[in-house]
Formats: sequence, C-alpha cells, structure tokens
Amino acid sequence: MASRFSIFSHAQERRSAIGTRACDPVPFHTACAEGLVCDARARRCARRLVLGEPCSGFYDCEPGASCVAGACVELGEEGALCTEDLCGLLFTECNATRGAPSCAAGLVCMIGEHSDGRRCQRPRPDGAACIRQPLELGIDDCADGLVCAAEDGAGRGRCVAPAAIGERCDPSIGCAPGARCVVDTCIAIVRASSACERDSACVAGSRCVDGRCVESRVIGDACDASTPYALGACIDGRCALIPFGQECDPLAWGVNDCASGVCRSEEIGESERCLAPQRRGGLCPHDHECAAPFVCRASQCVVE
Repeated sequence: MASRFSIFSHAQERRSAIGTRACDPVPFHTACAEGLVCDARARRCARRLVLGEPCSGFYDCEPGASCVAGACVELGEEGALCTEDLCGLLFTECNATRGAPSCAAGLVCMIGEHSDGRRCQRPRPDGAACIRQPLELGIDDCADGLVCAAEDGAGRGRCVAPAAIGERCDPSIGCAPGARCVVDTCIAIVRASSACERDSACVAGSRCVDGRCVESRVIGDACDASTPYALGACIDGRCALIPFGQECDPLAWGVNDCASGVCRSEEIGESERCLAPQRRGGLCPHDHECAAPFVCRASQCVVE
C-alpha cells in the first residue's frame, strides 16, 4: 500500500496539472484539448496520469493503462486475468473497480473456456456464441463490426452484423456505423448544421433546432433560453451547472447537471434537486456523491 505521504504528493501533482478550462466529465461532451482529460471531481481539464499514479476515472490514465483499484496499471495481454467491472458516472469514476487490469488493444475481457474467471482473449467472429452486455457500455465479445444479438433471456447471444439504414432494429443491439435505432428502424445520423426532423437523428453533442442539427454548448459558453446544451442550464447568459437546491435532471449512469455532482430526491415522489455530497457514513450509489476525500464503498461513503 502506498504511504500517506506518497498519495499526498501524487494528489498535489494532480492538482498542479489541472487547468482552468471548465469541462463536462462525460467523455462525449468533454471540451479538453488533445492529450488532456476532464477531471471528474474538479471538472477541469488535466493531463493524463502515468503508470502507478492514483486515479479516479476510467479516462484518467495515459494510453496503454487503465484505472484499476484507484491506480493506473498496464493493460493485460492475451490470456491475462482481467476485469470489466462497471465504473460510476459513465466510466468517469472507477476507483471502486477491483481485480486485474483490463485488456490491451485488440483484445476483449471474456469468461474463459474453463470458467476460470475473465481473461483477455481475441474477439469472437461472425456466428460465434457471445455474452451480451448493455449497449451503453461499449463492451462486446464480438469482433469489430459485429454485435451480440440475443438468443435467449439469459444474456447469451450470437455475433452478427448490425442492421443497416432502413432495416428493422433492436434498440439493445443498435445499428451499423452512421445509423441509430429509432422506433425499431435504423435511421441515418445527421451531422451538425444539416437538416433534421428530431433530436434523435442528430449526431451526439447536438440537437434538432428549427429543422437543423445545432451543436450543443458546453459549460462556460454564451447562451440564451433557446440554446441547446449538453449538460447544465443557461444562467445569466452562460451555460452553467445548476446550483444547490434547484431542480435537476438525473439523466443516466449517474451523470447530472449539478455543480455539486449530486442530483436526487430526498423523499419518494419528490422532484430531484441538487444536493450536497454525502460525508462519512452517508448513503451513495457512486463516488461522485461523496465529498472528498471520501469514496463510495458498499453503498456508503468511507475513507479509503
């Protein structure tokens, strides 16, 4: 275990690497320059971390490394034990992940042939048996260009080519690149500034406004009431995260619009509001709901 001094030193280095550019911690909406990553807690662009440095986010580490058990570790080679444990906040917090590192490029983390735990293996070809994962995770046992289509209710399936534009589709499987499954049919994804009929047709990070896909604003950009934005709201003419006590949208995978990072209702049936992070002993589903330096373990904020 690292000493308290070494952890403190790394934390100081990390803070010194954090810049002033505000960003959204969701990978698809980050506004950081190439080579930088959005620090999930500070919501500021920072350098990527090297092997051995403490981390809290799936995207914190340099290429060839992954955030496992709170540290950047080398990705596993073929045959190595691995983990694809879920991280919080859409892969922006994964210091709760335990076990061996995830796999190197070209390999996927799958259950071994002898059920001896997950191992880094070559992806499965067209027609091969596979185990389905939620589409949002971007994790699949199948080779590039294939998806795992369900064959039974137990999560098992078979690798197939996804549906093309105009073909019927299953939202849990998705469509071929450049298309999206909307009302059981694959439609073409529309680029920003191109004509559209609905938000679901626009490329990620944009919305359909007055018949055209308009790129969403990020935190800090100028806005008005009609401006589409990825996260937050238009406050005093600027896109900003929602302050404490105001209503918010919890969205999915723990992502929310709150400056505090916590959007939930205090009582069943009440609207969600931006709340203060929990301290030691408080209940939590994700690390971001705990105030620093606490982390979420077994649904409770604790010191690690």
